[in-house]
Amino acid sequence: MSGLTKILIVLQLVFAVALSVLLVLLVSRQENYRLSMDSANTRALGSAAALTDAQREQNNEAAQITALQSKVDTANADLSALRAKSTQDMNTASIAQIKLETDLAAAKAENTRMKESLSTSMNSLAAKDKELEALRPQVSQLSKTNGDIYRQLNESENKLRAAENAISKLQEAVATNNTPAGGAMAPSNGTGGQVQMLTSSGPATPQVNATINDVGNDKGRTLIQFPLGTRDGIQQNTRLFVYRGSSYVGDASVEVVTPDRSVAVVTKTKDGQNVQKGDIVSTLGQ
Repeated sequence: MSGLTKILIVLQLVFAVALSVLLVLLVSRQENYRLSMDSANTRALGSAAALTDAQREQNNEAAQITALQSKVDTANADLSALRAKSTQDMNTASIAQIKLETDLAAAKAENTRMKESLSTSMNSLAAKDKELEALRPQVSQLSKTNGDIYRQLNESENKLRAAENAISKLQEAVATNNTPAGGAMAPSNGTGGQVQMLTSSGPATPQVNATINDVGNDKGRTLIQFPLGTRDGIQQNTRLFVYRGSSYVGDASVEVVTPDRSVAVVTKTKDGQNVQKGDIVSTLGQ
């Protein structure tokens, strides 16, 4: 056998061994590849399941995000409404504040004016008090004088009443002494041309006179008041004659009478005349 053949045989053996090793390695690597593929497929399936779960969670989170976004939108709308209402309330409060400030300023001005007016009034009152203090002695003196005049007036009225009663009694006595037979109207020479009615049925009614101390009107009627009453012989419907001095003024009829005072209504007046305070009423007339 030649050397070349030996070399070829050796090379074939080496090639065969190498090829066997390669086949062994290839088979071994192919099994590893298959196991790796199975493992990869398993991992892929797990990843797909995890991806599905992740997608489900993502969908849930998206739904939650949508719900939260809706709530946020609602909250934003409410916030906008609250801001608008707050702005309106602030504007209303500002207007109210301005009005209150205006009213307060007006009240302060009015208070100042009232204080000034009060001060002026107090000063005026103080001046009036001084004047009143200065007038008090005069008022006291006038009151005393008025009291004296009132007492003198009462005394004068009492004297006048006594004189009237005396005149009445004298006229009654004269009338009794001068009564003609059969009864007639006897003239009297008294003041004012007064006459006294005389009758044969009995003694004549005594004459009474009084000064009218008040004149008033009631429903178109003229009322007079004088200090004679039932104790003086005055009765309801007693006819009276009104004189001013010696002049005849009119007639009156008693409506209300008390023991010492009477009220009569004027029934007739002389042309151009009217009854006045201070005129004389008498039970005897023209």
